[in-house]
Amino acid sequence: MTIDWDKLKGATLDDKALDGLKTAFDELGAQRDAARKESIDGRKGKDAKIKELTDAQDKLFERLGISAVDELDSLPDAKGQADALKQFEGKIKRLERERDEGAAARKEIEGKYTAERRERAIAQAIAKHQFIDADDARALVGMRVRQEGDDFLFDAGDGKLTSIEDGAAWMAKTKTHLVRAAGDGGSGSGFRPAGQGHQGAKTMTRAAFDVASHVERTAFAKEGGQVVDN
Repeated sequence: MTIDWDKLKGATLDDKALDGLKTAFDELGAQRDAARKESIDGRKGKDAKIKELTDAQDKLFERLGISAVDELDSLPDAKGQADALKQFEGKIKRLERERDEGAAARKEIEGKYTAERRERAIAQAIAKHQFIDADDARALVGMRVRQEGDDFLFDAGDGKLTSIEDGAAWMAKTKTHLVRAAGDGGSGSGFRPAGQGHQGAKTMTRAAFDVASHVERTAFAKEGGQVVDN
């Protein structure tokens, strides 16, 4: 099961949606674990086979008094021996290629697993607050998320790391113009205005607008906000 983040855009996640995310997350984790075990077991077997073939090739080289496949051409009446050694070399290269391909596939699955886990943690944290635009909120929180080992943490500034949930709560508290106003059932902007402009438009002081991020300015403009002098 793959998570379709497009369907979650702008939506507040309910219990059913969160259960779906958990199911997809668990399935991806199981795939990762199965691929990891298969890759490790396969790599061990291929490494052992490669060593066996390499050792056999070295012994044959020693008997022939040569050190490389290219020297086979100089041996008299040794066509059969040359063919045998070339077959050995071909088997070794094929096993090495299969081993490398298996490692690359495992790395890809682990990368998808990590990305899905990160997005799931951000989405769950955002869903606990009444952000006007969940996509904007996810982008803002995501820019501050740092991976520390297996954990994802929120960069609160000055080198301080906290949980993503605490980071989303801090965002809702400090970026109030991104949160629906109390009593807003979901319609309207939800901005907590500094004042009222023409025809009741939401306003923001020039100083506040200048320090706002690009995402915050875009959200403010979408709501028809007006910038006013201090």
